[in-house]
Amino acid sequence: MNAMNIVSLVNAKQDLSDFNFQRYIRNFGLNPKLRASELADIAILIEKLQALGTETKHFNEFFVGYSIQQISKEFDLLRFGSNFILNIELKLESTEERIKSQLVQNAHYLRFLNVPVYNFTFVTNCRSLYKLEDGELVEAQMEELLSLMKSQDILYDVDIDDIFDPVNYLVSPIDKPSSFMNNEYFLTAQQTTFKIDMMSKITQFHEWIALEGGPGTGKTLLTYDIAKEYMAQGLSVTIVHCRPLDDGQRILNEQ
Repeated sequence: MNAMNIVSLVNAKQDLSDFNFQRYIRNFGLNPKLRASELADIAILIEKLQALGTETKHFNEFFVGYSIQQISKEFDLLRFGSNFILNIELKLESTEERIKSQLVQNAHYLRFLNVPVYNFTFVTNCRSLYKLEDGELVEAQMEELLSLMKSQDILYDVDIDDIFDPVNYLVSPIDKPSSFMNNEYFLTAQQTTFKIDMMSKITQFHEWIALEGGPGTGKTLLTYDIAKEYMAQGLSVTIVHCRPLDDGQRILNEQ
């Protein structure tokens, strides 16, 4: 995926035919299923910022709708700078609880980059801006966001897939038992869906459920996460491994 000027993106949607717009976004590696509603949200954000006084260059080098490989964790708008990273999420409407949950997840995924990160959410229905500050959700002003956009020392020609190494996020309970026990991980949307489905079937006394997937897709993490949730409910859980136990598994047994 390539970074782009989001004003140009919105203008292209307005000015080009559907066929040519699809060709345009493919050139930047954007999801061809990019919805009109998402572009409308971006357009409203731009309008609010332009009303405060901006130049087109202040909207340069944003990655739009990027998903981390193998994880499917998506960021609406991301921009990288040598001094900090800027993340802006866009919602038509939402609750503060859901906004905070998403921004906390974003902060988790971005902390591996070892650069200060500013996480914002813009809710278009009410034109409200929120930010994550010291782990808490607080209301923010558009002037603050604009100031950050102007002051960021933008990094150009960023290879975003190189920046996000899936190894940092695919926590293995066996390889990183302390991270697992300290809840320093998040399930992907797909894993969460599988978890809900599996746990609903288990409560219906199905005899067995098979969980299949390729290497590195998080089967072990999901299995242990379900086990940990049942144990937190006071239930007895047994995990049988078809190979000799290693140090990580012994630590998990102890804890």
